[in-house]
Amino acid sequence: MTDEIAAIVPVKGLATAKSRLAPRLSPDERASLSLRLFDRVLVAITSTAGIDRVVVVTSDESVRDRARLGGAEVVDEPPASDSVDARTEHQQHNAALEHARTETIARWNPAALLVVAADLPFLSSSDLTGLIERGTTDDTVVLGVDRAGTGTNALLLRPANAVPFRFGPNSFAAHRTEASKRGLRFLVHDVPGIASDVDVPRDLEVLAR
Repeated sequence: MTDEIAAIVPVKGLATAKSRLAPRLSPDERASLSLRLFDRVLVAITSTAGIDRVVVVTSDESVRDRARLGGAEVVDEPPASDSVDARTEHQQHNAALEHARTETIARWNPAALLVVAADLPFLSSSDLTGLIERGTTDDTVVLGVDRAGTGTNALLLRPANAVPFRFGPNSFAAHRTEASKRGLRFLVHDVPGIASDVDVPRDLEVLAR
């Protein structure tokens, strides 16, 4: 194992992206916004000195092309089988991340893994550097919290398989619980660039300002 840090960015298919913005934006507008946000996140990650590799997990061909142009590796999100039709969106999201983690560890065996949401319009490399600097010790989980203080917009794991992914409602508490069960150090990183995502119509007003 090297001391590499690999970053994983999960990106939903553009056809269903940002469905909660439907009252304000058309499907084409939501797809375009999703790509612009992803581009910004990818630039922030690839310009962060402490991150050695970027992996994008997606089922969308346009996102795959964009990721490769931006210098990222691509892992195809596995299709849902008939046996998992009842999965919630959050369960599918976590399953895609677990698949990407398995592939990333098998190919590159990084010392640490960083998951970053694809919809952070104000994310900067300094935000990510600060998060990484808090997680240099083994057996550590560093969580980049959302504005509400209940969600997870970034997650640094050292080692890469430190905890299972628990993205979804109240993921802050769920990730903290998983870290506690394993006796891991759990730290919170709260900065506007990581906390500010775009999920609901009122977030568009913040983005416009």
